Amino acid sequence: MSSNIKELNFLGQSCPVPVIETRKIIEAAKHGDEFKVIVGSTNGRDNVSKMLTAIKVSDFRVKEAQVGFEIHIKK
Repeated sequence: MSSNIKELNFLGQSCPVPVIETRKIIEAAKHGDEFKVIVGSTNGRDNVSKMLTAIKVSDFRVKEAQVGFEIHIKK
């Protein structure tokens, strides 16, 4: 991923906030834009991943971070 990654930090926020806000930003993004979404729970991780699949974003990966999870997305 490039150094021009937009970071969306949702630590401490519960669903549906991470899902709604991530979707808004992804839908407004241009092809090739990259994001790192940080969520604090498995519920947030799973819900954001499901939403990305539902809107046909296939280029994303999830990794466990020191605190929570990072979801790296390329539109």
